[in-house]
Amino acid sequence: MFTTIAGGGMINLSIKNKNMLEKIRISVPRFYSAVISLSFLGTILTPTLVFADQYTQQIQNLQTQNAIVQQNISNLQAQASTYQQSLSDLQNQIIAIQNQIVQTQTQITNIQAKIAKNQLQLAKEKATLASILQSMYVDGHMSTLESLATSQNMSDFVTKIEYQNLVQQTIQGDLKQINDTQALLTLQNKTLSITLLDQQQQNAALSTAQNKENSLLNLDQQQQAAYSQQLQANNAKVAQLQIEEAATIARNEAGGTIVYGNCGSSNDSYPNPWCSAPQDTMFDTWGMYNRECVSYAAWMVASTGKYMPSWGLQGVGNAGEWIADAHSMGIPVGRTPHAGDIAILPATGPGGISPVGHAMYVMSVNANGTINVSEYNARVVGGFDEAFNINPSYYYYITFPPAS
Repeated sequence: MFTTIAGGGMINLSIKNKNMLEKIRISVPRFYSAVISLSFLGTILTPTLVFADQYTQQIQNLQTQNAIVQQNISNLQAQASTYQQSLSDLQNQIIAIQNQIVQTQTQITNIQAKIAKNQLQLAKEKATLASILQSMYVDGHMSTLESLATSQNMSDFVTKIEYQNLVQQTIQGDLKQINDTQALLTLQNKTLSITLLDQQQQNAALSTAQNKENSLLNLDQQQQAAYSQQLQANNAKVAQLQIEEAATIARNEAGGTIVYGNCGSSNDSYPNPWCSAPQDTMFDTWGMYNRECVSYAAWMVASTGKYMPSWGLQGVGNAGEWIADAHSMGIPVGRTPHAGDIAILPATGPGGISPVGHAMYVMSVNANGTINVSEYNARVVGGFDEAFNINPSYYYYITFPPAS
């Protein structure tokens, strides 16, 4: 039903082959940005279906879109990982700066407690000094002559003056020390207050950056969810198109009896490793993908001793192309079936499957003109089927010559 590569190279999308998906995926450019606007989703992910019967082309388009969407999801996941790492780093920085803020606030509290204590001590020292000065007439109420007159002798006068000076010096020293301490504590308090303000500003900036990263991460995750939903929708559409494609083949075989099988079923001679490998993961001898209708048809031609050209390697392996391929090589093509022929359902015309057609092996022709065929991938699952007593009128028949 489908073709393959030409000379081992890449086939363009114009070669309508659903099995080139993996090649197409490899060729998709990696130019998508990590965060893609949601408006872009509606543009790239809405398939344009030209004709209702172009099942394979529609499937290929959807699968190509899925490859692009999956790449976008991968890019978004990588970007989300970056956002999450940034958020983790920011959270660690926020925790660190908040710990510093707590330490600074504790230091400010301690400094302010010391300032209050120092102020009490200053007030106490001032009160003491005032009391002493008042008791010794330091405030000027007693003159020096009066103090001398009231003394018993000169020695008493000198002693009183020395004591007075000593007390004043001591208290004044204490006051100076308290004032110096107060000035130092006030400076420390101011410095810590500046530090605290700076730390709070850093914390606010980190919180703003964290909110921004969270917003980007949320947008990223929303886009991933939107892409994932589109993948699901595309896959559902692919499944529906495959059902419709298989139904088209089944309609052409209506009136007959279809015996569904699988790779390796009874009467299936299609060999390993092509049979056991997943569909479209290997090339056969003729350059066609395994478990496709054309690969099975080519196998049946060769295995019955006939000449099978390597059309897949020439890039002309679609079933619908086999008619023209055979004409170009002088291989007979007609509308009358013979046992051993390859029946080709063309890409266009009544019962056709656009754009690639379908190939079957004619096991035998019945007396009433109906045919019995074996085929692969009629149900688009890469399996073996047999159909008996089907109407031959939709098909062209290629009679391959014996191998030389």
